[in-house]
Amino acid sequence: MTAITANTVVSMCYLVKSADGMVLEDAMNNPPVTYLHGGPHIMPALQQQLEGLQAGDKKLVHLAAAQERDALQFEVLITDVRPASQQERSSGYPMPVASPDCGPDCSC
Repeated sequence: MTAITANTVVSMCYLVKSADGMVLEDAMNNPPVTYLHGGPHIMPALQQQLEGLQAGDKKLVHLAAAQERDALQFEVLITDVRPASQQERSSGYPMPVASPDCGPDCSC
């Protein structure tokens, strides 16, 4: 099983709450978000906390802010981790991966 390190493509579902517990974004029941780990598209502090996790792992991450009231809490479920291709590393973005269940336009 692949662990999250630099140059891996990570798929995850997440829930973001404010310091007072208000839900800011709930993507737990949506299709997973996919990103290139080590790239600029996900907060570096969050990426650091995800290092070493594998598919199926869950983690609660607290990110402090200058003002405590601005702190964020992420509940994360890692759904997939795979090595990034050379094209993905060069572009900084994950590429869609066709599935046998998907049509030619990758709509499943």
